[in-house]
Amino acid sequence: MGILSKGQKPATFPANKAITQKDWKRSIRQKRKLTNPVRTGFEFVEYLNKNPNATYDDLSVDAGITKARVCQMIALYKRLPAEITDFLMNVDESKILKHFTERKLRPLTLMATNEDKIRKFTEIRESLNSFR
Repeated sequence: MGILSKGQKPATFPANKAITQKDWKRSIRQKRKLTNPVRTGFEFVEYLNKNPNATYDDLSVDAGITKARVCQMIALYKRLPAEITDFLMNVDESKILKHFTERKLRPLTLMATNEDKIRKFTEIRESLNSFR
């Protein structure tokens, strides 16, 4: 169910067209900033370390996301080797973050060894360098 509000239509919408729910959701998605999924997982782990009595439920309420999402972000951070997390924690360039999304990093967490994870991550990085 959508939320209706009175007032002027945002300037980004055409004046002669009614706003649909699809249009509204698209405008919200476009406003989202790229986030570093590894840094988010790190921040969640830090929160739990600083608040020893906090649960994943408490964290999900504070972060405004579901408990399942909290679990996913923490697992992403914890299951990647330090070489990968160190690289991604120190990256601020949005072009890099666009390529190292959670969706692309999650398959690495399922690999058997850290050497396999690092090798695959290196392959991805090298393929990105060839496009620059």
